[in-house]
Amino acid sequence: MAGGQIVLVTGPFGAPERQIALERPMTIAEAIAVNDLAFHLPTIAVMGGEPVMRGQWALRMVRPGETLAFVAVPGGGGGEGDISGKQILGLVAALALSIAAPMIGGALFGIGTIGASIASAAILAGGTMLLNALFAPPESTAESAAAADPIYSVTAASNQATPLDVVPVLYGELEFAPRYAARPYSEFAGNDQYLYQLFTVTAGKAAVKRIKIGETEAWNSTTGYSSSFSDLTFEIIQPGQSITLFPANVVTSAEVSGQNVPDPAAVLGPFVVNASGTTVDRLAVDFAFPGGLWTADKKGVAANSIALRAQYQQIDNVGAPIGGWNTLFAETISAATRTPQRMTRAADVAAARYQVRFLSDEAFDPDDGSAVNSVAWVGLRGYLTGFETPANTTLLAMRVRANEQLSQLSSSQIRVLAERHLPVWNGSTWVLQATRSIAWAAADILRNADYSLGLSDGQYDLAGLATLAATWSGRGDTFNAIFDRAWTAADALRAVLRAGRAQPVRIAGTLGFVRLQPRSIKRATFTQRNVIRGSFQHKLVLFDEEKPDSVIGRFIDAATWQPREVKAQLASVGGDAPQTIDWFGITDRAQVWRESVTEAAVNAYQREFVSFTADWEGKLLVRGDPILVQHPFVQGVQTASLEARSGDALTLDRDIDAVTGDIYVILRGKDGKEWGPCLADSIVGRVVTLNATDRAAVVSGMGSLASILPGARSERAHVLICDGEMRPFNGLVVSAVPQDSGKVEVLAVVDAPEIYLADQTETMPSPYLPPVTPPVIPLRPMIVGLYAALRSGVAGLELDAMWQPAPGATLGYVAEVSYDEENTWTPIYAGMGNRFSASVLPQPLVLRVAAVGGLQGPWVYREFDTADLPPGGGYIDVVAINDEFKKFVGILAGPGSLVERLDELRDRLARLANTGTAITTTHHKALGVAKAEFTEQLTIIANETEAAVDLTTLLLAQFGDNVAVAAQQIGVTASELYTQAVFSQEVAVEYGGVTVSGLRTAVAMAGPDGWEVKIADVVRATGLAVDVEAGTYTLINSDGQSMWAAKANKFAFLSPDGTTLRMPVYFDGTTLHLTDTVVNGDLVVTGTIRTDHLQMGAVLAMVTTGKGPVVSSGGQLQAASIYVAEGVVRVDVNCVLNRPSENPWNYGYLTIRILRNGSQVDYRSIFFDDNFAYPIAFTFADYPPSGQTHTYSVDAYGGSWSMQDCVIGLTNHKRIG
Repeated sequence: MAGGQIVLVTGPFGAPERQIALERPMTIAEAIAVNDLAFHLPTIAVMGGEPVMRGQWALRMVRPGETLAFVAVPGGGGGEGDISGKQILGLVAALALSIAAPMIGGALFGIGTIGASIASAAILAGGTMLLNALFAPPESTAESAAAADPIYSVTAASNQATPLDVVPVLYGELEFAPRYAARPYSEFAGNDQYLYQLFTVTAGKAAVKRIKIGETEAWNSTTGYSSSFSDLTFEIIQPGQSITLFPANVVTSAEVSGQNVPDPAAVLGPFVVNASGTTVDRLAVDFAFPGGLWTADKKGVAANSIALRAQYQQIDNVGAPIGGWNTLFAETISAATRTPQRMTRAADVAAARYQVRFLSDEAFDPDDGSAVNSVAWVGLRGYLTGFETPANTTLLAMRVRANEQLSQLSSSQIRVLAERHLPVWNGSTWVLQATRSIAWAAADILRNADYSLGLSDGQYDLAGLATLAATWSGRGDTFNAIFDRAWTAADALRAVLRAGRAQPVRIAGTLGFVRLQPRSIKRATFTQRNVIRGSFQHKLVLFDEEKPDSVIGRFIDAATWQPREVKAQLASVGGDAPQTIDWFGITDRAQVWRESVTEAAVNAYQREFVSFTADWEGKLLVRGDPILVQHPFVQGVQTASLEARSGDALTLDRDIDAVTGDIYVILRGKDGKEWGPCLADSIVGRVVTLNATDRAAVVSGMGSLASILPGARSERAHVLICDGEMRPFNGLVVSAVPQDSGKVEVLAVVDAPEIYLADQTETMPSPYLPPVTPPVIPLRPMIVGLYAALRSGVAGLELDAMWQPAPGATLGYVAEVSYDEENTWTPIYAGMGNRFSASVLPQPLVLRVAAVGGLQGPWVYREFDTADLPPGGGYIDVVAINDEFKKFVGILAGPGSLVERLDELRDRLARLANTGTAITTTHHKALGVAKAEFTEQLTIIANETEAAVDLTTLLLAQFGDNVAVAAQQIGVTASELYTQAVFSQEVAVEYGGVTVSGLRTAVAMAGPDGWEVKIADVVRATGLAVDVEAGTYTLINSDGQSMWAAKANKFAFLSPDGTTLRMPVYFDGTTLHLTDTVVNGDLVVTGTIRTDHLQMGAVLAMVTTGKGPVVSSGGQLQAASIYVAEGVVRVDVNCVLNRPSENPWNYGYLTIRILRNGSQVDYRSIFFDDNFAYPIAFTFADYPPSGQTHTYSVDAYGGSWSMQDCVIGLTNHKRIG
């Protein structure tokens, strides 16, 4: 059983001085002993691209197919101890470049015959691989890079924290999500939260050109900050600079996560701030008032306060306390707001390890709804000491207000567009500048000592690299990628050079570069004179229908920074079986196509191989060198056996067919050894005569013919008669492997000129056309079609708002109102629905609404001034009732008034409620979607100032979405100053989205300054096409005056027998109509009577009438003309307005215009919602010139609407004298 092999090398780029084939598997130590190896210089053992320490030499096996390299390091000093770990890694990486890469071809083709090698080589015979002998498939591509980092998976490109990982290295220009350089943290400034993030852009210097949050641009180097974000600050830290925007190395305690602070004497904590072995010199605590900080009084919200304190204590590395507790902060916090409040308090401390606890110095208010001051501890941070800005690294520091600007998702989707600055060789010196050059990225990998080999300029071909830089610049070839994981220098260098169709090679102890490009000067010429006789092999690899014939190039397109593909195929071959190649570092579509079509050409035309053994000339060859081989190519083999030999005359056992070309003879004798090929002068019958000169050349290289011929009693020697042709072979060296004999085994592939013309003669497909995809969901959704109105509600003024659903509003909507000209804002809605109703104060206000997705969208505003407020009597609330009470009774507001005294008594009752007894009984049953619940609460209070009883009962039945509720409240209070009784009943049901409710409330109250009785009935129906509401209330005062009011559209009477319904009164807008009314008595009218017919004794009003149905035409109604003698014309319009089905809006306004003789004299604004048919009925009074005929018309202005069943009535009224 054969073993592996040993290679002896001096220097990282030295040529292999000796190769030893092991006879069997053995350990490294055994291999050294068996082959009597002695090392006189510091030597490194390398296997599989990794160093093997001497302590492992007795254990590590060298198995079949493995190569063990011993690398002697000249100038290592006094001994092996002078080689540092960094030097070892650099030498191993250099060794991979100088030995492993050039020997790829040797490993594939250097064993056995050329045919067997090709059949076993993955790069040639793989079922899905393209044929490319010079550029084997790279080990590190964009595909493997994507597996290591989401940079190349655009949809998942988020910022990540990767502790102890490598610092990313950027080359060229790229948009990507940088990694966190430190853990993000947040602080509160006032009631705003600010997020602090520090990112690593790249090792070395880079120019940041653009910063995006999600898909929205936040900043660019040309115009600065975008208007999409406010309170946003960036700082770009270049190598050698320090971070000044904020402290960068901050640790956050995971144990503090929103716990409520308990009442004294309980303490929350302590919690450890920083890990063992670290110190902090500043501590910060974040706390919040989730329900605001307030108390209730007679005027609404008043100030409340709470005394808080945080303490810190030093601890050692095992957590044991050192010393006592110290005060971090002690403060009484006061505010009068229902809005949640968030605060941060911080203090400098001596550098140490600490734990912190939080406590309150007074009890919190009870949770009874009358006051709120509860506190939650939401954050604990420590600022680590000893932080230093990473050397030779470009960083990005960001501070942004988080509560309205960023969601949790978008805050981790920071992307930058950056271009690397690299040393560029100008012919005499290195100049640091922005570049996307392939050449200078490769030079940085070789020269940079911070993260790579740190080679000197003399250890690689700088002049050759500068020449390639000019070539790549002229073609527009660039390299743009980021190395975000631990790459070997060899893999990184190959990945960079592959973008320029080049690769590294070893040239005379230095590192050189070879590019696939036409070259007229041959590196060497090989003929029969310097090719070892019998070593020449020739092989053609034919096309296989199952193998790839074209290339799909996959890349990240710099135009959009999205994955794209481009197909490259040869017109003469087709593209039925493409293979996909990921082009790591190429971001230009044209460059990807050029490289892809060249790969397709290589696959099609580089299919001829030769292999031979050469003398010393072969030692000068490197991978990619052009060579000329002048050697006979044989074909048409005929076989025979040797019967006899006489000098150069060979007698065969059969006749040979005629040979058209040169005749070559190969003999195979004992032990299967071959002799030849040897040129023959002629074939006569069965006798072949060898050429004496060529026979002498064969003898000199392979020995005499007699030495291989079998004896007389052995099997005859086999003779191969070949038809040969002497022709030149232009090839490119795949490998040149030294042998133990001092010879060199050379493998070459044909240098086909077609591969250099493919990117010039083939046609690149049309530019990429994106497929039809759903619209991109906006990161900042926008509100469209906001409608808002004020209306009278049961408990006060109600604000209704609705808008179109906003695409991208994944987190819903928020709404706020301001009563002080937008100086302060109060939240009134937050939810997923696109409509809401909320109670607001009866005063001018501003509403704003915004949608929230990845980011909060812009605010949309609606203003309401005094004219927009409904009349005070149009709704029922405490303020309105008190106003009416004062109006009719004459009780004025002020010190000592009944209203003020009653408010004081209510406040006192709330404070004394704890002196009474409260009993709550609840019964609950549920099964599946069915639920039934009964709740009753009885409260009884009796003390030195008053007595009170309150009984509340609630019944609830629910089945799925269908709900029925009945509730009743009875309360009585008696004291020295006043008495009061309250009775309230409410029923409500919901079915199919429709809610119907009825509420009856009765309040009786008496005191030394007067008495009051209020009765209110309200019924409502919501969820219909038009919501309905009706209500009544009664006020009775001490002077005997009273008022009864009803809120309804129509007022009807039902006859005693229940068969007849009459509606004598109804509202049309703001006009009260009387129908079929008989007045039995005197009717006194102090104003003007207008009617189409008035009969009063002998007095008859003279009127003229024009009326008739009108046909709709194009949205317009044409009415009959009317002659106006004098007076006023009453216009009555009744019709149905039809909205077209293709109209995209679900709601909005439409203007109905009234025209006289074609000119507008009045208009009505009609609000429409989801329905398609709208009945219209209104009346208009006009005063046209007398003594003329006038024509009236009505049209729907603002859309393609149609009308049906329309009647316009025109009546000329004369004033009765």
